[in-house]
Amino acid sequence: MTPPDHLLIIVDPQNDFVDGSLAVPGAAKALGDLARFIAEGKARDYAHVIITLDSHPATHCSFKANGGIWPQHCVAGSQGAAIWLPLKEALEKSGTPYTALTKGTNQAREEYSIFGNELSRKHIIDLAKKYDANGADICGVAGDYCVKETFIDAAAVFGTDHVEVLTRFTASTDGGSTLNDILNTSSLCAR
Repeated sequence: MTPPDHLLIIVDPQNDFVDGSLAVPGAAKALGDLARFIAEGKARDYAHVIITLDSHPATHCSFKANGGIWPQHCVAGSQGAAIWLPLKEALEKSGTPYTALTKGTNQAREEYSIFGNELSRKHIIDLAKKYDANGADICGVAGDYCVKETFIDAAAVFGTDHVEVLTRFTASTDGGSTLNDILNTSSLCAR
């Protein structure tokens, strides 16, 4: 059951993470299931929907060419940085309002969590107040990186009893083991 006092935070549903330069195994299935959930109008029961998006400069520190560990991905304005089309279409056709927020915009900083971007963090807190939200359900890609870090930071903002991960709508590079370990060792839960 969808909690009407929760935000739905969809982490990085972008082309590069589905079938692009940094594709996450199972991302198309997880996001496809999420798109069907949204198309059925179920996301409209949330207080509000937030989509987080990597929006990197080409010179971002996380890219291998710049000394980082990742291939170039989600460069601002590129097709790889765009919201995966089936999900975007589901949001539009179902009339589900959402706010897209960016992270990873500073070339010198890694921001796995949307809360790591100060402007986006403030925006989420403002949206929570505006929509009377006191918690969040989190899903997306990748479970062992950006979803995990967003989950940890959201728990610090809303409290551990008010944050959940929707594992059926989440894909991980490690098959879910890191996220499952975090969920099993915390008082937070998964649905």
